[in-house]
Amino acid sequence: MNVHTTQPKGMAAIADVDPYPFYDAIRAEAPLVWDESMNGWLVTSYELCHFVERHEDRYRHPYATASKELIEIKGGARNITILQGDEHRKMHGSCSACSSRRWSSSIARRN
Repeated sequence: MNVHTTQPKGMAAIADVDPYPFYDAIRAEAPLVWDESMNGWLVTSYELCHFVERHEDRYRHPYATASKELIEIKGGARNITILQGDEHRKMHGSCSACSSRRWSSSIARRN
């Protein structure tokens, strides 16, 4: 697997611009790219994202040590981006069920 550890512009540099050209560029570089500006790895392939998301025991959750202020900004401790482990899986299952094709089709028929 190709791993690049240098990045001319990182995620921090694209805060106020269209991010998609940056995403396309890093995807073309490698499926895993070190971003100096964020001091972390950018996972650019679906397969690796899926693997990382399914193995919380191997990878640190970015909000594992979130401050009270950040948790409040994110909408509280029950926000799906804050939850971890079984609580996250339960919430993800509920959200996935709500966005399923059958569910969304039933809503569309009612409107």
